[in-house]
Amino acid sequence: MPSITVDGNRIEAPPGATVLDAVLLAGSALPHLCKDPDMPALGACRTCLVEVDGRRGFPAACSLPADEGMVVRTESDAVRRIRKGVLELTLGMLPKARDAAADFGELTTACRGHGIDDGAYTPRERETPDESSPFFTIAMDACILCGRCAKGCQDGHQFIGAIDLLGAGLTSRIGTFEDKPLTESI
Repeated sequence: MPSITVDGNRIEAPPGATVLDAVLLAGSALPHLCKDPDMPALGACRTCLVEVDGRRGFPAACSLPADEGMVVRTESDAVRRIRKGVLELTLGMLPKARDAAADFGELTTACRGHGIDDGAYTPRERETPDESSPFFTIAMDACILCGRCAKGCQDGHQFIGAIDLLGAGLTSRIGTFEDKPLTESI
């Protein structure tokens, strides 16, 4: 069991644990929007950035193995500044984020914890939600493109691969094979 220090607290992490696992074990609040507790880390949202002594940059805690003797900081001025920028960019992806009443769950909580009340960036244009299925809606107006839903559909609980990330850059979106409505893709 690796012993690591998280924000000054010594933690015994279980074998195979990530730094995010150790941070959460320590009771530290660290955003991790793309990490589903039942699946391996994606490292896509970059909201779980930490500072690690002896390492260059700010690695994503969800995909960094916890090694013996690590010293991790989640609240240094530098890592909070970088994480705040990531959260502002993420919030800027959501058209509804301009609505003060909009609540995006974990993202809203993380933004409030970093002193972000309003998005600093103009949201990008989004497609109309695909509500063609009675069981599932692809709501791009509430999507941060973390890939969590696509990963869950492909490798997680369902194993059916009905949806995936499509396009690149500004055209990136969640969609179905051949980009058809959800009910036509099955």
